[in-house]
Parts: sequence; C-alpha cells; structure tokens
Amino acid sequence: MDTDYLTAFISVVENQSFSLAGEQLHLTQPAISKRIQTLEKLLDVQLFDRSQKKLQLTDAGRQLVNPARNVLSELQNLKLTIQNLEAEVSGELKITCSHHIGLHRLPPVLKRFTRQAPHVNLKFSFAESEKAYRELRNNQTDLAFITIEDDCGPDFTAHLSLDDPMSLVCAHSHPLAGLAQPEFDDIACHSAILPDEGTYLFKRVHQLFRERNRPLQANMPTNYLETIKMMVHAGLGWSVLPNLMIDETLYVLNVRDVKIHRNLGMATLTNRVMSRASSAFIASAREIWG
Repeated sequence: MDTDYLTAFISVVENQSFSLAGEQLHLTQPAISKRIQTLEKLLDVQLFDRSQKKLQLTDAGRQLVNPARNVLSELQNLKLTIQNLEAEVSGELKITCSHHIGLHRLPPVLKRFTRQAPHVNLKFSFAESEKAYRELRNNQTDLAFITIEDDCGPDFTAHLSLDDPMSLVCAHSHPLAGLAQPEFDDIACHSAILPDEGTYLFKRVHQLFRERNRPLQANMPTNYLETIKMMVHAGLGWSVLPNLMIDETLYVLNVRDVKIHRNLGMATLTNRVMSRASSAFIASAREIWG
C-alpha cells in the first residue's frame, strides 16, 4: 500500500475537508479524492460518509485513524534513524511557527543555523499554536516554534522556554489613556481586540475576566499580532501585545494586579526520532537565547 494514501486520509480527517487537505499537501482536491477512493478500494470499505453536509468518518474510517497514524509515524522514525547515520547535518527540516515568531524571534537563529548547517533544506509554514500541534502529531512538520502552555501533554516535548512578557495597550487617543490609574473595571467597559478563542492569549485574558466576574467584549478577532497592533493604534480598542512589539505609537496601561506573559519555545513529537537537523536547530536557538 502506498503511504501517500494514508497521508491523504489523515490530512482529510484533521482538516475535515478534501479541499483543505489538498492545500496542506500541495495537491488538487480531485487528487486527494482519488487517493481516498483508491484507499477505499484497497481496503474494500467506505471511509467517509459523503451523504452528510459535514464530512464524517464511517465506523471503518474511525477504526483506521490511529493505525494509519502509527504506520506513518513508524515509517518516519525509520527514515530519520537511517538519515542520522550520516555524519553531515543535511536533509529537509520542516518548521512551523507563528507569523510573529517568524518576524521577531527566528531571524538570529536562522542566521546562525544556516552558517553552521548549510546543507539543510529548510521549509517553513506559518500557523497558530493549536494548528502547529496538529501538524506535529500528523508528522507534517519536524519542529514547532510556538507558545508553550504550562502542560503541553505527554505527546509533545518542549525543548526550550523563552519568556515573552506582554502588556495591555491602547491608542494615545483612547479614553483609557486619559486615566491616571486605570482599574480592571475600566478595562471591562471597553472593547478588546484579541486573537480568536482557541489561542492561548485569548484564553489567558478570558480567564482574568472570568476570575473577576466581568464580561469580555472582544468582537473583532484576528490572529495576526501585527494587525492587532494596527487596529489598536487606530483607536478601535485595547489589547495585549508582546513588549517586543510596543513602541511610542501605543499607550501602555498599567492596570493594578494584572500581569500577562507567555512562554515561547520549540516543541517536537515525543515518540518521534529527532533528526540531526532538528537537534542542530534547537542547539542554535539555545546558543542565541540561552
């Protein structure tokens, strides 16, 4: 059996869409459909219920998910084990990171790594942390440079932690900027501009509001911190941004008893053999950040 069929199957399961799976694997939607149909013929079962508006797995499809993941994982481990016998650090290294990390944190690491390992073929994709974890689990990326939550679970291993302090900010023209000592209730009276509900940052801010029994007004979600900064500067609301991004165009709100920070780091799949290129990249990051 061609493992490309299993890869297509797992991608459709994760994305719940043939077209999105095609985008992820750089294939057309008809090509994905053809691979799924071929896999169904080989197994003599129907894997997806196509009669429903929302794509759903059949009982046979659900039974195949974990074995398919295990087969793909073991084959990848075998490939990496063989590659690691080579003395030279080479091969392909797939890295997933957020746009913010790619812009503000990775450049010095990339400069050092490409000088130390010039024969590695780097491939990047950009995604929020939640999607990056899915890509790791499905062997679609080697390293994820993302927000590391307090407990990322046994399936993942965090290799370094970089503190990323954050602050509440608004525009200089925003009403909150005119308060000498803004209180939490003042913040709660105004709209926030935050990433969507599945992100670590939204969950952390929402927790602060829930602890104080206050409603959170956040009606304009966007996962791009650079876009959030622009919207805050335009006076559309307050937000929470990394201190690294804050400049004179924004006003920092020093709200009593409110401290927000996150940990950035590199994560890998725990049960996957790490390539020499992955190890070298993590070492380069440690040299930069300690």
